[in-house]
Amino acid sequence: MFESLGITSTALQIYRALLDEPNIGAEELAATTGHSLAQVEDSLNELREFKLLIPRWTGGAEYAVHPNLGFSILSRRRRQQLNQLTEELHADELRAELITQQYNESMRRRNEREIEIVEGSERAHQRIGEFRPTKSFWALNNLAETNPEFGDPADSPDKPYLDADIDFRVIFMTATLTNK
Repeated sequence: MFESLGITSTALQIYRALLDEPNIGAEELAATTGHSLAQVEDSLNELREFKLLIPRWTGGAEYAVHPNLGFSILSRRRRQQLNQLTEELHADELRAELITQQYNESMRRRNEREIEIVEGSERAHQRIGEFRPTKSFWALNNLAETNPEFGDPADSPDKPYLDADIDFRVIFMTATLTNK
């Protein structure tokens, strides 16, 4: 019944018996509740741990605390556990978010090194000049609205790269190469 608060049903049964008969001993509790003496002793220890069974001011005997106080103690304890779990979950979520951000940044940097988008033929030729390819250069030309005129290759701004035996590949969309 109160397992979510951490107390077993046997301990709860012993607690209720102590509330009804405050001066009852362990052997009488075993006889009254139908549990073995070992189970009663384990339950009494559990009740002490949960502060539901506390020592009297005098005589060294113990008594079961009032249920209102006892269950508020259990509820407060459970709430603290839940708050701690919530804080741990929040911290784990923040760590997961940081790992995700780091991964995304790593992917972005990795992709920046492999692919760069440059718009406009003049800017493209400037960037190629800055880049100074030595082995190969690949590009995608998306000039779907205009049909470029392929003039004399000797006048091409790509001629120095072609002369340097650089593998120079440009992919054009089909619409660019056909008449509309």
